[in-house]
Amino acid sequence: PPWEDAAQELRYHAGAVRSEAVEFSIPSAYAPRDPALAALGREAFTPGASVVAGALALMQLIHERFTYEPNATSVATRAPEALAELYGVCQDFAHVMIGACRARGWAVRDVSGYLLTQPAPGQPKLVGADASHACVRIWVPGQKWVDLDPTNNVLPGYEHITVAWGRDYGDVSPINGFVVGGGQHTVEVAVDGRRQQQRLQSGTVMASGGLNGLDPAAQKSVDGALGDGRGHRTGLGLASSAPSPASRSRRRA
Repeated sequence: PPWEDAAQELRYHAGAVRSEAVEFSIPSAYAPRDPALAALGREAFTPGASVVAGALALMQLIHERFTYEPNATSVATRAPEALAELYGVCQDFAHVMIGACRARGWAVRDVSGYLLTQPAPGQPKLVGADASHACVRIWVPGQKWVDLDPTNNVLPGYEHITVAWGRDYGDVSPINGFVVGGGQHTVEVAVDGRRQQQRLQSGTVMASGGLNGLDPAAQKSVDGALGDGRGHRTGLGLASSAPSPASRSRRRA
């Protein structure tokens, strides 16, 4: 159905059972209401477009307009500031997409995790592979969540490893807390993601290439976006409707 009709499922209706997606359709600290985010959302979610088609268009817009620039923003940067500057890291890309989707009344989660350090043979290294990585997860009618990576303009595959999800970075940061005391200290963290021969079956590693129940219209939108490039890097990740809760920690992609 058109995204306008599908969005009505997330509105309040007296006596109706509320979807689990409702809490992800309202503004949050890092993705507040903002006219510029709303304008970006209108560019992608055109009248009559499906949810998947609008999300894919938005992902491409962000990827084309933003410049990936490490250390250009901080853990305090919100979506409006990132959109105004048009640069940042993967968490900024994700926050902008989250804010633009919610401005159209749609539900979207922030997904935190990692990328494989070394890509598969013949595939380029994804942007953000040397740090924690952020993607988004949009709600599709029919109890499905679909993952998208605006930093790399791909549909996550086996290279994307999910650690936590939430409303925004505040819910999924790898480290959370503060230090009391004097003196100085330095913390160095390194993570290498490597492929194992036996893939996890629990959903921690996103499934590649399987639509797993998307309606024909949504599948057509995805097929059109992928074209002939539907391969290892561009597999579609579908999460179950009840994944594990977000972890509480703080580290920025």
